Amino acid sequence: MKKNLRPVAFVLASTNHGSLLVNRFDYRLIQGRGGYGVGYQILNTSAFDSGEIDFAVQLLISRKKNFGDGVVAIDCGANIGVHTIEWAQAMYGWGEVLAFEAQERIYYALAGNIALNNCFNAKAILAAIGSKSGEIHVPQPDYFSPSSFGSLDIKKTDSTEFIGQKIDYSEESCVKVEMMTIDQLGLKRLDFIKIDIEGMEVEALIGAEKSIREFKPQLMIERIKSSEAEIRNFLSKFSYEIFEFGLNFLALHREDPELNNIQRSRNPVVVEPPSQVAALFAEGLALHQQGQLTQAKLIYEQVLAKQPQHFDALHLLGAIAAQSNNPTLAVDLIGRAIEINPNNAAAYSNRGNAFLELKRLDEALASYDRAIAIKHKPWFTVG
Repeated sequence: MKKNLRPVAFVLASTNHGSLLVNRFDYRLIQGRGGYGVGYQILNTSAFDSGEIDFAVQLLISRKKNFGDGVVAIDCGANIGVHTIEWAQAMYGWGEVLAFEAQERIYYALAGNIALNNCFNAKAILAAIGSKSGEIHVPQPDYFSPSSFGSLDIKKTDSTEFIGQKIDYSEESCVKVEMMTIDQLGLKRLDFIKIDIEGMEVEALIGAEKSIREFKPQLMIERIKSSEAEIRNFLSKFSYEIFEFGLNFLALHREDPELNNIQRSRNPVVVEPPSQVAALFAEGLALHQQGQLTQAKLIYEQVLAKQPQHFDALHLLGAIAAQSNNPTLAVDLIGRAIEINPNNAAAYSNRGNAFLELKRLDEALASYDRAIAIKHKPWFTVG
């Protein structure tokens, strides 16, 4: 019998994390300057956010050291399960992972990857995590159309991210998925929670209030789509110390013995491969070009945390400062960028604009003269 021909989205890839089912269309390219997405990283580098994952594993090991076997970790927004699998492999014999994913097709890959890698101490759950239990309408992207599926906002907002395709948020185009709270799980122990759920982080925290108060778990919370102030205010009620960690907040309770180690280093350092830095910068640039200055600023800052001499991140942070009516900061940041690359006309042009705003006319004229002398058309100019 002749079989129907049909497209293939999910493929089996041999990666640094083990054998993984990955959607080969899970990427968004940004004007030839790289791309982003879980699939994009894995299929281009054989790994996904290795530094972040390694650090999370070290935190889990610290919980075993300080509180004994039986460590329980929750992965909210598990995607295809890279964090989940690495955690479960590391905690074999002494810990377990509960992994939540709200997109049904991605959940299938998550469950498959757990089975493929024999992670019997991990459990996949098809559900969204929020502030109350019930149901939520989850939009359905076209999984054969190149997009960063892990960046999908379940709830539409004024700043909903464009993932690579237009998303229909009408109720008839969505599917109902269970909404759960962490508190309703009724856990007897909880050591670590990762929350990466595209703008619903605060809701997840509210739904975990009882568990946070009782168990004082370590928290890794993505911060680029949620209100940083709301996250900080919520955690301050529970005596947490908060550190910036890449695109996330790392929060440890003041009674956590690991806090001393984190405080000694102030902010955890995660070294990313150059390709990952490029992808991160490309994401920031896309947001900048869309006018989402706050989110772009956060990402540029994370690029600099990973690569302090990144000319473009410094330059465009200066551009954002100028766009935000802070020409003094713009002059400083763009000046630092020029020290790295003194032959970029766009940087001199943008610094000239900032000098002009400060009415430092001679310095503005000198910057413009230098831009003209380089005879290079600026690729990104503000003003």
